[in-house]
Amino acid sequence: MESDRYRTVAGAARVKIAVDSCRFIAPVAPVETEKEARAFILSVSREFAHATYNEYAYG
Repeated sequence: MESDRYRTVAGAARVKIAVDSCRFIAPVAPVETEKEARAFILSVSREFAHATYNEYAYG
């Protein structure tokens, strides 16, 4: 039976991109568990509470 394999990030990073008058900030961090992922999402959402949108993804 073949084991599941996933690619992940090597370390925490943040990218800022400006498109016209919009600013996009994309933080990313490696996590081991869903609990860690949710905690990271919550910390970013709190840091950018003034943002129009706080989108996230994890698998």
